[in-house]
Amino acid sequence: MIFFATATVTASVLTAGICLLLYLINRRALKQIRGRVDALAFALEELGSQAGPAEDSRQDQAFLKKRLSDRFESMQDRQADVSGKYRHVVQLERSGLGADEISEILEVSHQEAEQMLLLARSSRGVKNKDVSC
Repeated sequence: MIFFATATVTASVLTAGICLLLYLINRRALKQIRGRVDALAFALEELGSQAGPAEDSRQDQAFLKKRLSDRFESMQDRQADVSGKYRHVVQLERSGLGADEISEILEVSHQEAEQMLLLARSSRGVKNKDVSC
């Protein structure tokens, strides 16, 4: 009985740790995006303040806006990749695959696959299987 209580507490702590880690990673990525957006906005303002034909300035602004938009979309794609990988883990687990098979399919370490499985199970309210990292 004590083993199950300890396992439950350990799983809860690991889940909280994983959630905190994902939060910090997303927060760091958002800070990087904000820094890049600020740098591009500053460059756009400088280009707008430079003397020159208005048409060239509009083309430069359009180019920088497109570049900024592309960078933002690429950051969203990276975040979607993480979400996609998580959904893929859930699907693979539902099909009966374990951490070893999932780590090979996703080309991640066994430990990372175990952590993703643990998070997937806890988010669905499934009792965690005995996970050994």
